[in-house]
Amino acid sequence: MITPRLLAEHPTGDAALLTRGRAALDFSGPVPRLLVRTPEELRVHELPAGSGPVSGPVAVFAGAAPEPFVSPVAHDLSHAVLFGAETYRLVDRTGAPRWEQPMARPGGRLVTSAMWGRSARGEPLVWLAVPVDPAEDREADPERDVCLLSLDVQGRRLARFTVPLGNGNLGVGPLLDGAGRLVAVSVLGSLQPVTLLPASGGHRLVPLPGYRRSPEFKPVTGSRFVTVGKETVAGDFDLRWHDAATGGVTDALTLADLMGSENDVDGLHLAPYISWSTGGRLDGDSFVVVVEDGDEDEWAAPDAVPYSHWLVTGGRSRGRIVYPGSRSSVHLGAVRLPGDGTWFTADQGTLYRWGL
Repeated sequence: MITPRLLAEHPTGDAALLTRGRAALDFSGPVPRLLVRTPEELRVHELPAGSGPVSGPVAVFAGAAPEPFVSPVAHDLSHAVLFGAETYRLVDRTGAPRWEQPMARPGGRLVTSAMWGRSARGEPLVWLAVPVDPAEDREADPERDVCLLSLDVQGRRLARFTVPLGNGNLGVGPLLDGAGRLVAVSVLGSLQPVTLLPASGGHRLVPLPGYRRSPEFKPVTGSRFVTVGKETVAGDFDLRWHDAATGGVTDALTLADLMGSENDVDGLHLAPYISWSTGGRLDGDSFVVVVEDGDEDEWAAPDAVPYSHWLVTGGRSRGRIVYPGSRSSVHLGAVRLPGDGTWFTADQGTLYRWGL
């Protein structure tokens, strides 16, 4: 059992919005930020180093939205991508639009995926899921595939890859390196996700075996990345470390390994599985792993919990994270990780920052 230290807490009326798509924590800048979307604008707040309320916004990007879901900002706060009805709109700090791109709509399903990165020179670039171009994506199926397109703030196209969605999946999650290059892309689905790697030459992607998804959202700074998943639909969940160049598996940790690292877990979960997407990298070689309970009807059972958090380092479980005192009742759910050795949890009114 691991008892973390509470490093800071930030009362904010916007914490509850994290579970509704109206707010998000952003770790692309020098300090963690809280992004809040209103129907009229996107607000960027910086979190204080110590405990205290979240102060007023350090940047505001004006722009109405038909659905006020949070959208990403560049690490230097120079630009933001705002989601329109069926378009992405890049705006600068004045709210002036720089360019637009259409959102992908394979099979009539809208796909809204956008992620900022930075080039080797530190310049912002953005990856968007857009419709395939029959002239360039000749082998793609417009009804099943999307194009993952990288652009700079001037609208110049830097790279493109064809991503096969299939199986009713509704999003793509690019995983980048420190120079903004694509390392892998996860097709985001709750039942049959897949992670793909860039093939040598061209703009093709090849899938890793099994049903896998990467929970990493920060740039890959080392030579490995992590996926969560299973080999077959009916298989057991595991966590795998992959060589970033080849996709080869270098380490693996099963759900049984994780649960077996603690003596007293009987009844903790009724139908446990490793969460596809709510954990992440704590620092260079450590992860916070979230285990969820798949039997929602039984969450009220005395000893069953819907979520538990675990610490993994070097491919081995160090045990379950048990939060101290009154914080043990904090709704665990997702963890959000800046990648600096700390992590955030949230309840309806407060953000909590933790460390070891």
